[in-house]
Amino acid sequence: MKFQVGLYFCVLVKGLISVESRYVNNSILQESELNGILTPKEVCMKELGCFSITADFVSILNRPFNVLPQDRVTINTRFLLYTREHPKESDQLVASDADSIKKSSLNPKNPTKFIVHGFMDSEVFGPWMVKMKDEFLMHGDYNIIIIDWSGGNKPPYYQATANTRVVGAEIELLIKALEKHLKLKRSEMHIIGHSLGSHIAGYAGARLKP
Repeated sequence: MKFQVGLYFCVLVKGLISVESRYVNNSILQESELNGILTPKEVCMKELGCFSITADFVSILNRPFNVLPQDRVTINTRFLLYTREHPKESDQLVASDADSIKKSSLNPKNPTKFIVHGFMDSEVFGPWMVKMKDEFLMHGDYNIIIIDWSGGNKPPYYQATANTRVVGAEIELLIKALEKHLKLKRSEMHIIGHSLGSHIAGYAGARLKP
Protein backbone atom coordinates (compact mmCIF):
# COMPACT_ATOMS: atom_id res chain seq x y z
CA MET A 1 0.00 0.00 0.00
CA LYS A 2 1.34 3.44 -0.90
CA PHE A 3 1.06 6.10 1.78
CA GLN A 4 0.97 9.75 0.79
CA VAL A 5 2.53 12.49 2.88
CA GLY A 6 0.03 15.21 3.69
CA LEU A 7 1.76 18.51 4.49
CA TYR A 8 4.47 20.60 2.84
CA PHE A 9 5.64 24.20 2.82
CA CYS A 10 6.88 26.29 -0.09
CA VAL A 11 10.10 28.18 0.70
CA LEU A 12 10.85 31.31 -1.33
CA VAL A 13 14.43 32.45 -1.80
CA LYS A 14 15.44 35.79 -3.29
CA GLY A 15 17.62 35.68 -6.39
CA LEU A 16 18.44 37.39 -9.65
CA ILE A 17 18.89 34.59 -12.19
CA SER A 18 16.25 32.51 -13.92
CA VAL A 19 17.62 28.99 -13.35
CA GLU A 20 20.31 27.88 -10.94
CA SER A 21 21.78 24.60 -9.70
CA ARG A 22 23.76 24.60 -6.49
CA TYR A 23 25.25 21.99 -4.17
CA VAL A 24 23.97 21.68 -0.61
CA ASN A 25 25.69 18.98 1.47
CA ASN A 26 26.31 16.72 -1.55
CA SER A 27 22.84 17.46 -2.94
CA ILE A 28 22.08 19.38 -6.11
CA LEU A 29 19.32 21.94 -5.63
CA GLN A 30 17.74 23.27 -8.80
CA GLU A 31 15.79 26.51 -8.57
CA SER A 32 13.59 28.37 -11.01
CA GLU A 33 12.66 32.03 -10.98
CA LEU A 34 9.10 33.26 -10.60
CA ASN A 35 8.52 37.02 -10.54
CA GLY A 36 12.08 37.68 -9.43
CA ILE A 37 12.00 35.08 -6.64
CA LEU A 38 13.89 31.78 -6.70
CA THR A 39 11.68 28.85 -5.78
CA PRO A 40 13.25 25.46 -4.97
CA LYS A 41 12.14 23.05 -7.67
CA GLU A 42 14.11 19.82 -7.33
CA VAL A 43 16.87 18.37 -5.18
CA CYS A 44 19.07 15.46 -6.30
CA MET A 45 21.04 13.28 -3.93
CA LYS A 46 23.83 10.86 -4.71
CA GLU A 47 22.57 7.23 -4.77
CA LEU A 48 18.99 8.25 -3.95
CA GLY A 49 18.01 10.14 -7.07
CA CYS A 50 15.97 13.33 -7.40
CA PHE A 51 13.05 14.64 -5.39
CA SER A 52 10.69 17.25 -6.79
CA ILE A 53 7.34 18.77 -5.93
CA THR A 54 5.11 17.41 -8.68
CA ALA A 55 1.35 17.59 -9.12
CA ASP A 56 1.06 14.56 -6.81
CA PHE A 57 2.30 16.70 -3.93
CA VAL A 58 0.19 19.79 -4.56
CA SER A 59 -3.21 20.11 -2.88
CA ILE A 60 -4.75 23.26 -1.44
CA LEU A 61 -6.73 21.22 1.09
CA ASN A 62 -4.32 18.39 1.97
CA ARG A 63 -0.93 19.98 1.24
CA PRO A 64 -1.21 23.76 1.55
CA PHE A 65 2.56 24.02 2.13
CA ASN A 66 5.21 22.34 -0.02
CA VAL A 67 8.95 22.02 0.53
CA LEU A 68 11.71 19.78 -0.72
CA PRO A 69 13.44 17.31 1.62
CA GLN A 70 16.52 18.38 3.52
CA ASP A 71 19.89 16.82 2.68
CA ARG A 72 21.03 13.36 3.79
CA VAL A 73 23.61 14.71 6.24
CA THR A 74 20.95 16.69 8.11
CA ILE A 75 18.37 13.88 8.19
CA ASN A 76 21.12 11.43 9.21
CA THR A 77 19.23 8.17 8.70
CA ARG A 78 20.82 5.37 10.73
CA PHE A 79 20.11 1.64 10.64
CA LEU A 80 20.75 -0.08 13.98
CA LEU A 81 20.75 -3.88 13.93
CA TYR A 82 19.86 -6.00 16.96
CA THR A 83 19.80 -9.81 17.10
CA ARG A 84 19.57 -12.48 19.77
CA GLU A 85 23.35 -12.66 19.53
CA HIS A 86 23.59 -8.92 20.26
CA PRO A 87 20.27 -7.87 21.85
CA LYS A 88 21.54 -4.74 23.62
CA GLU A 89 24.41 -3.46 21.48
CA SER A 90 23.65 -2.58 17.89
CA ASP A 91 25.60 -2.96 14.67
CA GLN A 92 25.19 0.07 12.42
CA LEU A 93 24.46 -0.95 8.84
CA VAL A 94 25.55 1.34 6.01
CA ALA A 95 24.31 0.56 2.52
CA SER A 96 27.47 1.87 0.86
CA ASP A 97 29.76 -0.06 3.23
CA ALA A 98 29.68 -3.76 2.37
CA ASP A 99 31.76 -4.69 5.42
CA SER A 100 29.24 -3.11 7.80
CA ILE A 101 26.72 -5.59 6.41
CA LYS A 102 28.88 -8.68 5.91
CA LYS A 103 30.57 -8.43 9.31
CA SER A 104 27.38 -7.69 11.24
CA SER A 105 25.44 -10.20 13.33
CA LEU A 106 22.61 -10.25 10.77
CA ASN A 107 21.55 -13.80 9.93
CA PRO A 108 20.10 -14.01 6.40
CA LYS A 109 18.18 -17.15 7.37
CA ASN A 110 16.08 -15.21 9.88
CA PRO A 111 13.17 -12.85 9.16
CA THR A 112 14.04 -9.16 9.27
CA LYS A 113 11.90 -6.49 10.95
CA PHE A 114 12.45 -2.78 10.33
CA ILE A 115 11.06 -0.44 13.01
CA VAL A 116 10.80 3.24 12.10
CA HIS A 117 9.61 6.13 14.27
CA GLY A 118 7.70 9.26 13.36
CA PHE A 119 7.61 12.95 14.21
CA MET A 120 9.64 14.14 17.24
CA ASP A 121 10.74 10.62 18.14
CA SER A 122 14.03 8.71 18.04
CA GLU A 123 15.74 5.45 18.90
CA VAL A 124 16.96 7.06 22.12
CA PHE A 125 13.79 8.89 23.21
CA GLY A 126 11.26 6.43 21.80
CA PRO A 127 11.25 3.54 24.31
CA TRP A 128 8.43 1.84 22.40
CA MET A 129 10.91 0.83 19.70
CA VAL A 130 13.26 -0.76 22.22
CA LYS A 131 10.33 -2.57 23.86
CA MET A 132 9.12 -3.83 20.49
CA LYS A 133 12.62 -5.00 19.62
CA ASP A 134 12.91 -6.87 22.93
CA GLU A 135 9.50 -8.51 22.47
CA PHE A 136 10.39 -9.72 18.99
CA LEU A 137 13.69 -11.19 20.17
CA MET A 138 11.98 -12.85 23.12
CA HIS A 139 9.49 -14.64 20.88
CA GLY A 140 11.63 -15.42 17.84
CA ASP A 141 15.03 -15.31 16.18
CA TYR A 142 14.81 -12.10 14.15
CA ASN A 143 17.02 -9.46 12.67
CA ILE A 144 15.64 -6.24 14.14
CA ILE A 145 16.68 -3.02 12.44
CA ILE A 146 15.67 0.19 14.22
CA ILE A 147 15.70 3.16 11.86
CA ASP A 148 16.63 6.46 13.47
CA TRP A 149 16.07 9.59 11.39
CA SER A 150 15.85 12.02 14.29
CA GLY A 151 18.00 14.55 12.45
CA GLY A 152 15.08 15.20 10.11
CA ASN A 153 11.92 14.74 12.18
CA LYS A 154 11.92 17.98 14.16
CA PRO A 155 9.49 20.91 13.69
CA PRO A 156 8.22 22.35 11.48
CA TYR A 157 6.00 19.39 10.71
CA TYR A 158 5.79 20.14 6.99
CA GLN A 159 9.58 19.78 6.70
CA ALA A 160 9.55 16.48 8.58
CA THR A 161 6.89 15.14 6.22
CA ALA A 162 9.02 16.13 3.24
CA ASN A 163 12.04 14.38 4.77
CA THR A 164 10.16 11.07 4.95
CA ARG A 165 10.70 10.70 1.21
CA VAL A 166 14.47 10.60 1.74
CA VAL A 167 14.21 8.07 4.57
CA GLY A 168 12.09 5.81 2.36
CA ALA A 169 14.79 6.03 -0.31
CA GLU A 170 17.49 5.21 2.27
CA ILE A 171 15.55 2.07 3.24
CA GLU A 172 15.32 1.04 -0.40
CA LEU A 173 19.08 1.49 -0.74
CA LEU A 174 19.80 -0.65 2.33
CA ILE A 175 17.38 -3.41 1.34
CA LYS A 176 19.04 -3.68 -2.07
CA ALA A 177 22.43 -3.86 -0.35
CA LEU A 178 21.17 -6.64 1.94
CA GLU A 179 19.91 -8.52 -1.10
CA LYS A 180 23.23 -8.07 -2.86
CA HIS A 181 25.61 -8.94 -0.03
CA LEU A 182 23.61 -11.42 2.08
CA LYS A 183 20.97 -12.66 -0.36
CA LEU A 184 18.10 -11.60 1.88
CA LYS A 185 14.63 -12.15 0.47
CA ARG A 186 12.09 -9.33 0.42
CA SER A 187 9.38 -11.79 1.40
CA GLU A 188 11.18 -12.15 4.75
CA MET A 189 11.28 -8.39 5.40
CA HIS A 190 8.66 -6.35 7.24
CA ILE A 191 8.66 -2.57 7.78
CA ILE A 192 6.80 -1.38 10.89
CA GLY A 193 6.19 2.36 11.10
CA HIS A 194 4.46 4.66 13.57
CA SER A 195 3.10 8.12 12.69
CA LEU A 196 5.27 9.51 9.87
CA GLY A 197 7.07 6.17 10.02
CA SER A 198 4.06 4.62 8.28
CA HIS A 199 4.48 7.11 5.44
CA ILE A 200 8.15 6.15 5.25
CA ALA A 201 7.19 2.48 4.97
CA GLY A 202 4.87 3.38 2.11
CA TYR A 203 7.54 5.33 0.26
CA ALA A 204 10.06 2.50 0.68
CA GLY A 205 7.53 -0.04 -0.57
CA ALA A 206 6.62 2.10 -3.57
CA ARG A 207 10.29 2.47 -4.55
CA LEU A 208 10.89 -1.28 -4.20
CA LYS A 209 7.83 -2.16 -6.25
CA PRO A 210 8.84 -4.32 -9.27
